[in-house]
Amino acid sequence: GGGSLDGVIDAWHGLFNLPDDHRPEFQRDAFRLEGLGVDGQPFSWSHRAGWGLGDVEMESRWRVRDGGATGASFAVVGRLSLPTGSGPFGGNTLGGGGQLVIGLPLQPHAWLYAGFGGTLQGRGPVAGIEYAQKRIHGFLAVTWRPWRRLGFVAETDAASRLVTSVADYPGIHWYLNVTSRLHLGRETSLDLGFTENITNQR
Repeated sequence: GGGSLDGVIDAWHGLFNLPDDHRPEFQRDAFRLEGLGVDGQPFSWSHRAGWGLGDVEMESRWRVRDGGATGASFAVVGRLSLPTGSGPFGGNTLGGGGQLVIGLPLQPHAWLYAGFGGTLQGRGPVAGIEYAQKRIHGFLAVTWRPWRRLGFVAETDAASRLVTSVADYPGIHWYLNVTSRLHLGRETSLDLGFTENITNQR
């Protein structure tokens, strides 16, 4: 359902003539899920208890090769998610993942990044929904930093099926992220952007 940022989202959709997925027809400030299970039986689930803490996640990155300003750089990333969420995030299971990433300089102020990896997690169910135990994921991103403190990022990433217990659930998740990044200091930045589905999630 809709929320306080509907005006911003509607303006974004209007600018690029994107569908709004009939958001105004649904109850505001509520998370609602309905559909058919793989057994053909309808189900419905909603949640209005506002907030909670997500899982504790740990991440480790190792740059295998530093190509500097002109060559390719390679890195390996490992992630571990602990089932520690509260509220609407409670019930998540232990999960982990790994990824190989490459970075290529395109020009003095632009870079290309690509990565491929996979995750392994418990099937659940979480809130009555069963999830895929194994998933693969890939991404492609371009960053452009024309000024010292301001940059832009365009990223597309795709992953294999997430949910297994819902009939006709999309077999691939494919997103586009467009972000502006303001560098506040050497190790601090502020990001403002949008995420759009390329494949319909309904």
